[in-house]
Amino acid sequence: MLNSKQLSVLENIFEATFGKGSMNDKGHALRHKTMIDPSDGELILELRLERGINFSPNEGLTKQKLDLDNESFKALGNKISDAKKEFRELAETSLKVKPMGKEESDIIPYQFNRALVRARYVARAAYKIGV
Repeated sequence: MLNSKQLSVLENIFEATFGKGSMNDKGHALRHKTMIDPSDGELILELRLERGINFSPNEGLTKQKLDLDNESFKALGNKISDAKKEFRELAETSLKVKPMGKEESDIIPYQFNRALVRARYVARAAYKIGV
């Protein structure tokens, strides 16, 4: 279980500069949510990567989604690795991160065209957090 100082450090690591939805230079927003698991009282961190995308219906949505999944889940893993290093420096203790379940992704289309589909892509991963 994290104490209040450690929780504050964790929240500051994942907080973007002008709100949780700020876009970074890579064209995606990384949002987070912390909550307590009611069954065991442990802290859960949910990371969500969002980005606007354009799909070409001619190339097939499935292959394009697989490419996005690989890139997005790698970015989420890199963020967790960076957060563990930064947490160790700031809180002077190690952060234990255990993945919960399977990573998931979704595509929410909002504009259709014969040559182009515009959509919002969302990738989610949840982790149990401890020290």
